[in-house]
Amino acid sequence: MATFSLPAHVRTSPKGGGRIAAFALLLLLNCPWAVASLKNYPLSFEVREDGQHSAIVVRNDGPSVMSARLVVSGHNIGVNRASPIDIVVPRYTSQRLVRVWPAAPDRPTQLTYRSTHHFGNARARHDPVTHYRLPFEDGRTFRIAQCFGGTLTTHDSEHDRHAIDIEMPEDTPIVAARAGTVVDVTIENFAGATDPDLLDRANSVVILHDDGTIAQYAHLAQRPAVVSRGQRVAAGDRIGFSGNTGYSSGPHLHFAVSRPSVNADGAMQQVALPITFFIYDPPVPIVLRQGMSVTATYNAPFQEPMRPPLPATVNSSVATSPIGHTTKAAGALAGTSGNRGGTAEFYRELTRQRSGLPTWAWVVVLLAIWLTHRVRRRNREIALDDTRRLEPRIDPIIDRGPASGTPRP
Repeated sequence: MATFSLPAHVRTSPKGGGRIAAFALLLLLNCPWAVASLKNYPLSFEVREDGQHSAIVVRNDGPSVMSARLVVSGHNIGVNRASPIDIVVPRYTSQRLVRVWPAAPDRPTQLTYRSTHHFGNARARHDPVTHYRLPFEDGRTFRIAQCFGGTLTTHDSEHDRHAIDIEMPEDTPIVAARAGTVVDVTIENFAGATDPDLLDRANSVVILHDDGTIAQYAHLAQRPAVVSRGQRVAAGDRIGFSGNTGYSSGPHLHFAVSRPSVNADGAMQQVALPITFFIYDPPVPIVLRQGMSVTATYNAPFQEPMRPPLPATVNSSVATSPIGHTTKAAGALAGTSGNRGGTAEFYRELTRQRSGLPTWAWVVVLLAIWLTHRVRRRNREIALDDTRRLEPRIDPIIDRGPASGTPRP
């Protein structure tokens, strides 16, 4: 709470009465969802003299663009801008948010304002196909403990629904998943447990991306800082070490990309965004699934997995192309009549080749088989009808006697 007095030329009544209005200013910083490091970021709100009035000014002395909301209220005040006021403050800048003055200069005046802020640009437009690398070093393999699309045990809110948890031993080197500017480094915490009192006690590194989104690497170990606030990093640069600090059930890395947004309570918080990870060089997208193990590979091109050799009964010249092999097999089936063993063998082979076929090729092959069987069945029916029509009809001959009219035995 801070108390301010208006400038003298504002405090004095225009009628010359010299009566001074009490101008009490209550400053409430409302950031319950922020990590502990946000409280130490150099963003401040000040009341300054502004000509015949006063003004509330926001000042950003740090390297991150910040999003904030200001709510102004009070008694016997005039303002030139209705609240709430949502703003995006560029780094190393200050700007006037609202001008205030006593509505009746000879009466007591009280001004109260509340502010909430967070890293990043609330107007950011994240590109969903932006390249993100895995946040650990090349050649290392770790298991995905929790991610979107699986069973979410703690990522059950808009704040972290698209975050991922990666199981890894403590002191595993962590690297930047995308280039950006380090806007905060917290390394003073050492405790970690599933204790609500530790929700804001996780060591973390926060990186601002060029599009205004931010990445948070949390639960880091308490070790000497690898990076510093304001430092520019590239994807793959080491930024810290994994740990087990804050609200955590075991050693892991919590990684999320987000942008700030105002929630239903009027507080600024981060909203996690869906992202796409890439591996290999040139990059190939990968979809992470809960429980899968993934290896960071960025110095080798993607290669098709090796197929097991086909049975000896299959022509090796055909086996080089899954599509060609299946087409020839279908042709062989079309020239076979009544060979149930051959048909069964073909279907078994077709099933084995299924994993190598694109969907369109699989549909074409099945359609060709169906049409072939239809044609063959129709041809057999036509042939059978023709045979029945051409076959001579033989009526039984009964020899009757010429005189008696009775049949001869």
